[in-house]
Amino acid sequence: MITACFPLLITGVFELCIRLPIRVSSLPPNEPLPPGAFTLVEDIIAVDGHGGLEFRKAWRARYEASTIMRKLLRDLSIFWGATGTIAGAAFIVVSWTTTDDIAIGVGYGLPWLWAIVCALISIKWTRRELKREREELHEHPQLVKRQVSLHIRDDKPEQQNIA
Repeated sequence: MITACFPLLITGVFELCIRLPIRVSSLPPNEPLPPGAFTLVEDIIAVDGHGGLEFRKAWRARYEASTIMRKLLRDLSIFWGATGTIAGAAFIVVSWTTTDDIAIGVGYGLPWLWAIVCALISIKWTRRELKREREELHEHPQLVKRQVSLHIRDDKPEQQNIA
């Protein structure tokens, strides 16, 4: 849990401040990282959901244009990251300080409970924010413009022929 949640927490808290020398999802090396929730949604839908490059472009455009979407993804990254890191650390402490039977129950059962509770909260939270976004865009369509740029290249770099 900690290895999955801590990066969410860090990318949520330091949104667009962290740069890695490696490619992350559709971001080229050394580009500012969006919140981890952005990358998770992008990869799951584009790859597993077969959304492909079309989805990646649409998702990026929505992130760049919507203040509400950027805040939602940042807040969800912090929420999942903080709760998962704290819960994971607590589960480790409980597992190390109790009997084997209790440790197995905690180690296998409580992470599922945590995930289900966080998923239910996230669904309700996301629906509320998407409704607010629709209302705001309906009332103020002039607000829809690119406000942030992720600097993702839409084209593939040309491959060099080595002779």
